[in-house]
Amino acid sequence: MYIKLTNNKNFKRDKKFYQIAIKTLKKIKKKIVPLKLIITKSNSTKIVIADDTKQLQGSYKFRGANSEIQNIKDRNIKTICLGSTGNFGLSMSYLCKKNKIDCNIFISKNTNIYKIEKLRKNNSILHQNNKNYDDAKMNAKKFAAKNNYKFQDVCTKSIFYGNASFVLEIIEKLKKKDKNLLKKKILAVFPLGSGSLATPSIKILKYLSPQIKIAVVEPERFSKFFYIFDKRKKPSFLPTIAEGAGVKKIPKINYKYLLDNVDIVSKVSENEIKNAIKFLYKKYKIKAEGAGALSMSLFLKLNKSFSNFDYIILPICGTNIDKKSFSKIIS
Repeated sequence: MYIKLTNNKNFKRDKKFYQIAIKTLKKIKKKIVPLKLIITKSNSTKIVIADDTKQLQGSYKFRGANSEIQNIKDRNIKTICLGSTGNFGLSMSYLCKKNKIDCNIFISKNTNIYKIEKLRKNNSILHQNNKNYDDAKMNAKKFAAKNNYKFQDVCTKSIFYGNASFVLEIIEKLKKKDKNLLKKKILAVFPLGSGSLATPSIKILKYLSPQIKIAVVEPERFSKFFYIFDKRKKPSFLPTIAEGAGVKKIPKINYKYLLDNVDIVSKVSENEIKNAIKFLYKKYKIKAEGAGALSMSLFLKLNKSFSNFDYIILPICGTNIDKKSFSKIIS
């Protein structure tokens, strides 16, 4: 199920954001793992699978964390607190460990054991008694305020500049293959949790070519953005295989921007997410976690509806899924 929006008339090109994102990519390029592009064809449409599952700490969020850690070091901050579904916490705790900074991470009680084990290896100070991500974030804020620590949000300008490197790499690689890329009909599909990938990526793409169409996809159980446009079914907020997108509320920094710049809003079921995880592994040997496979799940569901595009870009942006769940899905 998806909705086409026709009221996004408040779009603005953000030249300053683009310029700073380019500079940030140059700064962090040697610290991150380049993504891999797999390009296939569906009739006349080129399907671009942008695989970032080999990224350090298993997620695109390492990109934004690399940008943010420099600000923390420059301000001589010794302790930070953050709420996380796992991946942001993994990236920040890894970099904090390297820089001798204490990292308090508040996670939901249903965070998968694989992420928890990795967080412990990064010397994270874990706070696990939280109902969900939104509760974890709220408790991290309170703990930071009480102890005079820095609260680290997943959605800051600095993190956005780093996360924008994902889509900048995609465009850079595609332009080498097609010099007229930005004149083509392009659809980019982004997973939507808090918006820490979608918002900066859209800023880049809409600056480069306002004609590029944007789709966002949520797990049905956390389809808070979809619900704005279709009130027939409230999101249940039950645990989801796409726990990285298990966010109840979109932060203010992203909400209005997404309303003004997204062209297609969509949601997918738990089975559709699992089917995408299985497809990516069986077809391309890509081990994707639930949130990381959201874009592919939408494509598998609605590919016939998108046949008028020259390119469809599908970011696969996380691999932190526990072995037991993954084995069960692909069997």
